[in-house]
Amino acid sequence: MATRRTDASDLIDGLNEDLANEYASVIQYRTFASTLRGPHRLTLRSLFEGEVTDELRHAGILADYIVALGGAPTTSPADVDTADSPLGMLRSVYEAESQAIARYVERRSQAEEAGEHGIAVTLDDIIEDETRHRDEMKLILDGWDAENESGSHGGSSAQSSRENPRSRPARTRGREVAGSHR
Repeated sequence: MATRRTDASDLIDGLNEDLANEYASVIQYRTFASTLRGPHRLTLRSLFEGEVTDELRHAGILADYIVALGGAPTTSPADVDTADSPLGMLRSVYEAESQAIARYVERRSQAEEAGEHGIAVTLDDIIEDETRHRDEMKLILDGWDAENESGSHGGSSAQSSRENPRSRPARTRGREVAGSHR
């Protein structure tokens, strides 16, 4: 068995925390992809399934570094948040990605302090991935909120345009009729 580097003890513990959370992310994304219901199922299912690959890749990187530092990778996931609605799932994933970024920023500092510059650089890449994931979820949530707001004000702008043809730009007026003869 490899000996644990004493100067890297906190880093190993932190990387194991990150590894447990990556396992939890894999479980969460896979579960959400399978349990989705409603009109957004196909789109969100492929989004969630696509994230599983990144989270597994992160888990592999973390496990390898833990072993290289003389530690033993955890085999237990962190607690997994659940949600019943697509909006709840998106909010849960957004929060998990935000927490992951904060953990990885802290871990990067620990790696630098331990003199593990290669690990620190790799953590920068993981931070970039997690930031991209978080930002994608935020953009979806922003659109979701806008969609719900327009629905709560008596209909969408497309419905309003059908009710008042003059409110549409001139280049689109009459296309519905012209296009229906094709």
